[in-house]
Amino acid sequence: MNFEEVYPRIFVYKNVYDEIDKLFECVKFIESNSTGEYIFEKWKDWFVFGTYCSAIPNFDEDPNFDEDEIADDSELFEIEKYVYHTLNDVTKKVVGHYMDYNQIDWPDNSFVTSPNIAKYFDIKELSSEHNPLDNLRMQFHTDYPIAEWFWPKRKFLITANTYINDDYDGGEVIFLHNENIIPVKPKAGEIIVFPSGSPLYPKAPEREPYFHAVNGISNGEKYFTRSYIQYETTDTTVWDQKRSEFNSEEEWDLYIQTLVRGGHNTASVYMGDPPEDGDVLYDLHKKMFVLDRYKEGEKFWISMTPLATELYDIDDKHHYIPRSEHCVPEPE
Repeated sequence: MNFEEVYPRIFVYKNVYDEIDKLFECVKFIESNSTGEYIFEKWKDWFVFGTYCSAIPNFDEDPNFDEDEIADDSELFEIEKYVYHTLNDVTKKVVGHYMDYNQIDWPDNSFVTSPNIAKYFDIKELSSEHNPLDNLRMQFHTDYPIAEWFWPKRKFLITANTYINDDYDGGEVIFLHNENIIPVKPKAGEIIVFPSGSPLYPKAPEREPYFHAVNGISNGEKYFTRSYIQYETTDTTVWDQKRSEFNSEEEWDLYIQTLVRGGHNTASVYMGDPPEDGDVLYDLHKKMFVLDRYKEGEKFWISMTPLATELYDIDDKHHYIPRSEHCVPEPE
């Protein structure tokens, strides 16, 4: 594997796709023609950032999906299948190498997610000095939603983004970790792999928040894909306790939805209540990072690690202990 470690645990894998130009053309074909009938859903709005589409989960394992019933001349299906398998196969090889190289054990019930393809809107004009911090398209965040640390659901461990083209201006990925600012300008065919920031998997520095933001683009369109190593978790006592505090299932669902809508994986959650001068890590007027606020966010994140580990009954090798086994008394 040809890769560069641009910063501890941030790897850029290079030249891992044999035909990146072909892949790019096929992605654009899917964007223009996908109907949601085969492997990829229809493209849809991605908040204010752009558009995206996801692969239908486990489409090739769906008992209702019969490839033989698809017409032989279905160009769209063949292209979708080529894109899906190319992205999926290469990503799995890359993240497998990343896990082995960094000596990270795969958690129980873990898997690599199906590729999600996204495109950023062109913001038309970047600042004259082209400082990435002046043109942030996506603010600093982590891929692990800290508000969900006690939820019984899928958790994020590792992020892997494939960059399909580079014929645009801007578009840097900007990492913020331990007060270090690391901008990376991806090239076509590269995959950036880094920790999603799970406090449930405290093999340093994966448990630490790898904040990252994305610079806006101009003079082109930026296409990339997102994949993750995720793993399943079970109920916790905190989840059960919080749920019991609500009078109905409807009220509980509303509470959960409110957390989700509140930007629960953005920097504002780590910082607590926003200060009077606004909820930002980067002070646009002073043109400098408010590192004290970042330090508070990191301090809060790390403080969650022992509590989260205890609630999920994780042993010193980071293996889950089923709660039923954990609660069985020792024989006399």
